Amino acid sequence: MSGRNGGVVITSSGDMKPKGLIDAISEIEQFYTTEQSGSEIPERFFTTKNKIEFFEVGFKGAFISGLITALLLPWAIGVFEKKVPVFGVLGGSWFDQIFAMMLAFSFTIGYAVFIASIGRYYEGAFTKSMVRCLLSGVVIGAVFKMVIAFLFFHFLYFVILTEDRLSSALLHLQERVAFETLDGVYRWVLAFKPVFLTSAWLVVLTTLIFITIPMVTVIMKSLYNRNRGGF
Repeated sequence: MSGRNGGVVITSSGDMKPKGLIDAISEIEQFYTTEQSGSEIPERFFTTKNKIEFFEVGFKGAFISGLITALLLPWAIGVFEKKVPVFGVLGGSWFDQIFAMMLAFSFTIGYAVFIASIGRYYEGAFTKSMVRCLLSGVVIGAVFKMVIAFLFFHFLYFVILTEDRLSSALLHLQERVAFETLDGVYRWVLAFKPVFLTSAWLVVLTTLIFITIPMVTVIMKSLYNRNRGGF
């Protein structure tokens, strides 16, 4: 069956099984090109199996990248607040502090911008379905990571790192470690502990930014298509 410009109708998408985000975006690019050339691809050919696979890729990518950022955030904030040494110096220069914050945030922002590239392909029924499934996985994965990190940081602050629990744990080491060392650790942990609450709320902020960037590109593409009478 011919498309609008003589293209061939694609009747199966069963062989699509992206192993990662790059594979998924590559698949989207290919089918976008096919639809742009005039070939007709009914949306129903993007099967339930395909939708689950694209959702899974988006979910895993957002969840894992979010965990990396969540683990780096407390240390970056600790450096910024001069509670953690950077390059062997406590309370380093403004460059050291900015570097630490960039290390924590750059991965998430860069990953979000990379995912946002799929917004340009939000055109054509089949390709739109692919983009929606991948992006929905990204959003759910990011939110799931946010909830886990938020609860974990609060659990550390309010349950694990209480004065009683901390002193009890350190007292078990008093026969092997000098009291002055244990006292220094105790004071440092208590001083560092508020960083976890700050990190919890920054995780929420970075997650919202992470979700917003690709969503905005898709919305802008959708509005552009509507204004020019596209599909």
